[in-house]
Parts: sequence; structure tokens; C-alpha cells
Amino acid sequence: RCATRWLTECMTAGSRVKKQHAVQDCSFERNYRQGLSVISAENLTVVNSSFSDTGVPYGTAPSASRPIKPPPASLTEKDDMTMSCGGACCAVGGVDIEPDGSDQRVVNVRFERCRSAGNRGAQYQFYAAQLNGASPNTSVAFVDCTADGGATAAGGPTDPRNASVPWASPGWFFGNFENGMKGEVLLERCVTRNTWDWGLHLRYIQPARVAIRVADSSFERCAL
Repeated sequence: RCATRWLTECMTAGSRVKKQHAVQDCSFERNYRQGLSVISAENLTVVNSSFSDTGVPYGTAPSASRPIKPPPASLTEKDDMTMSCGGACCAVGGVDIEPDGSDQRVVNVRFERCRSAGNRGAQYQFYAAQLNGASPNTSVAFVDCTADGGATAAGGPTDPRNASVPWASPGWFFGNFENGMKGEVLLERCVTRNTWDWGLHLRYIQPARVAIRVADSSFERCAL
């Protein structure tokens, strides 16, 4: 059972890329900002691991690089969504793949038999606003994975400060690929269910440069 949240440049050991990395049979529970954050990695495989209850209700320390403090009770629903989603819907998600520079590498990153559930933001995200045409070609795959937003027939999880405000609990977010990055993203044999928000959200995608393939996957009880 792992208590950490970050896989960063340690995966590339400076300028010398290590050949293989594996995270297996780990549980990432009730972290403050993300269950698992990948900034730069090559040949990373995450197997049979779970990511749950990130930011529920506000997470536990440490709070990563920029803390998200419990918001005041007067915060509006719109402000709350901005705080928790940061425009990318994943300030407090289960898995966040988010390079912070154009020279970062997201190459051969693969999740197999993983489960992300009940997180405050998206269950899985690949946010690539910092990558461009000069960046290394990306390749990300999710195979036999589950995304469960935790919504119920009664309407879904709610903000503990205001039971009338639904929590954002989307499934997958892939986006901000508009700066010329190249590569592919794969969802294969994945199950998405019980999302209060969208099951799969694609934003600012360039199909001619980035191939997004969804194969043999299902979306059940998704709001959008």
C-alpha cells in the first residue's frame, strides 16, 4: 500500500532515461491533490492498482506543490468547480498525467487492471497543454481499467458543505492537445460507470496529430 502521490522526473533520472518502471498492487487512498501524478515518465507500467477518495472531503497532507486549502463555506458552486477542476477538471483526481514543460516525456505509459473511484475530480486525466510539436511523441494506454464516479440513483455524491451541490465525478479527461503534440491514447476494454458528469471528455483535440482510440469499452450510468 503506497502513501505517495508523485512520479516525476525521478523516472527519467535527469538526462538518462531508465528502461522500465513498474507500480504494481498498490492502493492510493485519500490523498490531498492527486492519487498518482505523472509529470515525466518513459516505459512506466501501473498494474492492478487503485486510486480512491482523492480530495474527499479535502484530502490529507502532504498537499503536493501547491496546496488546495478547504474552501470557505461561502464559496459558490461555480467557484467550487473552478477550485476543484482548475479548468481541466482534475485538481484532485485519481490519476493525473500532466507534463509541466515541452521537453517532458510521456512515452509508453500504460495502466493495466487499475481502478479509480470516488475521486473529487476526474478518475483519470491526461492534460497536455505544455506539450507541442517539438515534444517527444506521446503514447498512453489504459487497458482493462475501471473508472467509477460514485454517482447513485439519488443523484450522486454531494459537497459536504452543501448537500444540494453535486460533486464533479467524471470518468476520463483527455485534452489540451492543441499545441501540436503528436502521439496516441488508447482505452481498451475499460468500464466507466456512475459519473455525475461526463463519462469521457475530449477537449481541444487535434485528430490529425493525436490518435484517440476507444475499443471494446463501455459507459454505464454516465450523466453526459
